[in-house]
Amino acid sequence: MSPNELSELVPLAKTLNEESNDLNKTISALSAEIAAHNLGIEVWHPGCEDHYQVGFAKVSSGNSEDWKLAIRSKMQGSIWNDPYSLLQASRDLRIEGLSRVPALLNQMKGEALDKIRVMQDAKKLAAELSKDKKERPDKGMKEL
Repeated sequence: MSPNELSELVPLAKTLNEESNDLNKTISALSAEIAAHNLGIEVWHPGCEDHYQVGFAKVSSGNSEDWKLAIRSKMQGSIWNDPYSLLQASRDLRIEGLSRVPALLNQMKGEALDKIRVMQDAKKLAAELSKDKKERPDKGMKEL
């Protein structure tokens, strides 16, 4: 490596570190914006490697739990460790996590639509059962 090549790293390192600081602000802003919609839906997306996932989940921090962009690692088999904030991950994982946000949002949208459909179907069924009950003659004790 020549001294010139080494000196070219200095401005790159500075820019990389500045962008990394902005990366944390971006992650915090995205987490807050998604959480503000109060969907309460946990989603996970596979990472580039098999032993971790990027997601949006309730993360414990001290005495509180907040919804955040998160990461979790595989403990063994199909058992996952508790999630932690994406902000606490390595820079490479934070960058990869941000690349997964569009997929996470689409996944959340699909989950929300599924949950809405299930609740609406259940409400419709309950209304039909209630209607059927009102239309049936009360056989009760009179027939005994």
